[in-house]
Amino acid sequence: MSVLSEYLLKIETRAADFVSKDNWRIKTVILCCFVVILSFFNNLYPLKNFKTFYVQVIKNRGEVFLYETVKDRAGDLTSNFDYEPYSGKESRTFRLVAPLFIKLTGIQHVSFFLYAIQLICGLLFFYLLTGFIQELTGDRSATLYAMIGISSVYLGSCFLIENLGYGDLFSFFFLFLAVYFGKKPWLIFLFLQLAFWNDERAFIGSGLAFVWLWWYPQFVLNKAIKLKLNWSMAAVILAWLVWISGRYYLMNVIGMKPTYNPDGEFMVRVGQSFWSLGFRLLWQFEAWWLLFGLMGMILWSKKEYLSFVPIFGALAASSLSAMIIFDSTRSGTFAFITIFFALAICKKYLTDRQLRLLLLGTAILCFLHPLASQTRGVGFFLM
Repeated sequence: MSVLSEYLLKIETRAADFVSKDNWRIKTVILCCFVVILSFFNNLYPLKNFKTFYVQVIKNRGEVFLYETVKDRAGDLTSNFDYEPYSGKESRTFRLVAPLFIKLTGIQHVSFFLYAIQLICGLLFFYLLTGFIQELTGDRSATLYAMIGISSVYLGSCFLIENLGYGDLFSFFFLFLAVYFGKKPWLIFLFLQLAFWNDERAFIGSGLAFVWLWWYPQFVLNKAIKLKLNWSMAAVILAWLVWISGRYYLMNVIGMKPTYNPDGEFMVRVGQSFWSLGFRLLWQFEAWWLLFGLMGMILWSKKEYLSFVPIFGALAASSLSAMIIFDSTRSGTFAFITIFFALAICKKYLTDRQLRLLLLGTAILCFLHPLASQTRGVGFFLM
């Protein structure tokens, strides 16, 4: 037996022991929290904001960065506020979930309490996601590796490191819940509304949710994929129409105006993204792109074109839309439902051990790859 084989056997044995107990999901959540922290060994910058948070929120009893906009809008939900262009504050006009929550609860220390709620939701996200992936793979060890891989990219780490008020975790969590409760149309509609009104980028990401709710019920029954509508898909369509209508009403009747950056900004970002397109596209999911690529090869080789086109079309829409704005990592991460497609398809066409080893390699590479959502170095700034 080679040295590599010995190490792989040891890892697989320990992983199997780790997930063999009834409380394995809770243990996985705890482990993932440690992985999130340890994964910053090669890029400490995301941890720097904790000092800012401590000084402005804990020490000075104030609010920090985008939490200030939440407090502003909670005071008047329909006013137009004048923020400095390119500050990140000017494009949050219709992100009303957090302000409405603050208004209804009367919370005064917005930064502290919203961040605390975010931590709790992050743990719940990990717990539900662990069970969801286990159902997809039917393998606890594979689930453990997948969760470690997710914990090492922005999708899994944002609940901890994002403490400036962007609220990405809530958007990801709501989108996930729409898929998690995929057999209950009213919950799908509810969670999509929460996702859309928390961040409009979830509207683009919901295209993958729509495809999943159409595709997976047929796939799991091992049926030929056909074009047919179900009530879950209808809930997504209704959520789209309500959000579009609501936004139109707020803009054209109430008078709320989106204060985006000056005209031409989007095309400027497209031009800038072209020169670093590989980075801008790949760093949201890091090694997960290996599974995405394998999924595409499998679907193409099996001539599953009716699966290939919608999945990769929705992925392209979400990923490429991130090229028109500055923070491409958090924007591109809204395509995270692609991970579920990749897991389901790889589970079907790979052996159990092949899937485990593939996910183990993905987890290792994601852990080793520096998180790119916040990086300041000589000559570059990634977001």
